[in-house]
Amino acid sequence: MGQLKKLFLVFVISLFFCANVSATSQCSNEEQAKLNKMVANVKATYEEGEGVLDTEEYPLPDEILSAENPEDYSSTYNFFKISITNITDNIYVVVTNDYDDSKYTFSSSNTNNGVALFNWELINQVTTFTIKVYASSNTSCADELYKTLYLTTPRFNEYYFYEACSEAPDFEMCQKYVTFKDVDLDTFLTKLDKYLSKNNKKADEETKENFFEKNKIEIIIGGAVLIAAIGVGTFVVIKRRRSSEL
Repeated sequence: MGQLKKLFLVFVISLFFCANVSATSQCSNEEQAKLNKMVANVKATYEEGEGVLDTEEYPLPDEILSAENPEDYSSTYNFFKISITNITDNIYVVVTNDYDDSKYTFSSSNTNNGVALFNWELINQVTTFTIKVYASSNTSCADELYKTLYLTTPRFNEYYFYEACSEAPDFEMCQKYVTFKDVDLDTFLTKLDKYLSKNNKKADEETKENFFEKNKIEIIIGGAVLIAAIGVGTFVVIKRRRSSEL
């Protein structure tokens, strides 16, 4: 009786093994070649976007409210628009990142003509997105990983709006978006001074000292106020509406 049970168990295992082999063999070399060609067209890019905040939820600072015609100002914030192109019925993508636990899954059903779009507002830190491309259930190779893409977005540079950067628009530390680690103000000013000196420009020490004092608490440049909402990684800029300049 024990021998019969062993034979039955071997028979069941054999059937299971054969079923798995059969299922795997359904994903033919020809279909895999087509999928490889398809996923090779999947690309990921980003571009800057701008949104306008509701002043009832995000009131203007006192400096603006006390200014002449405060209604001429608006609160805007920047973000990155992430796009993943060439998603077909036969593939889907799963997007994760090294900033938080957010996860996005896109198939042809929730894209716009094969283009997946989502906004990334946490721009206070360099972020790398991992984009995995899988075969969909419309194929015999369902859920098999065929490609992994990486997309890195830079971080917003708070020194970009500093008045001192108007003298060095090409300086790396004056760019709007950067990938280097954050540095303190004194380090920034020292490196900016070296950059200007290297480019045969005289650094005005008095101006630099006044600039340092002016920026201890907040930055007000040309009628604009920069607010860093560190808690959510969003940087808000208060500026005049274009219509008020016409």
